[in-house]
Amino acid sequence: MTGGRMCRSPPREPSSAAAYLPNARTVMVEGTGHMTHVDRPEAWLDALDAFLSEP
Repeated sequence: MTGGRMCRSPPREPSSAAAYLPNARTVMVEGTGHMTHVDRPEAWLDALDAFLSEP
């Protein structure tokens, strides 16, 4: 998960990292920075729940 306001790593970097991990995906949570779980906890939990609910 990444935020659209990441200043140290552009949003394209998490996507390229996910390419090396089986079953990984990148989720962009707009309006957040490095601490997505603090900036938008509901969106973070929704994305985590969706991932963990997949077979």
